[in-house]
Amino acid sequence: MRQAASIDASSPTASDSSVNKPVNLYADSAGNFFGSLSINGASLKYLVDTGAMNSGDVKYARINYKKGREIRISTANGVAPAYQLVVNTLKVGAIVLHNVDVVVTEGGSPPFVLLGMSAQNRLDMNRKGSILTMTKKY
Repeated sequence: MRQAASIDASSPTASDSSVNKPVNLYADSAGNFFGSLSINGASLKYLVDTGAMNSGDVKYARINYKKGREIRISTANGVAPAYQLVVNTLKVGAIVLHNVDVVVTEGGSPPFVLLGMSAQNRLDMNRKGSILTMTKKY
């Protein structure tokens, strides 16, 4: 199931010269890379990780995740139900990705979006010290 969603801090348009420019993130004291994004205009915090969103995030972003395919995933807390779907547009900073697979877990954990491998595989990611630079591959 495809649903319109965008993940973006600055909401560039397709004609905007800032679209698909590299995005820099700075590591926190534990070495994690967090950023701010928006899904359908809803502001959320994200972590660069293997990937998932919780049902509270997608409800806030007006995505009907229950129309996705029901799956089971292994998490740090054990096996959990989840839903898999495709978002039409995902934006991180000025980077725009289309037709991205996402996984939604029920409940409010984790308390932020995990920017997962379905998005990361489309990015070149280069870390220099505490700075992670993400650039669109294709």
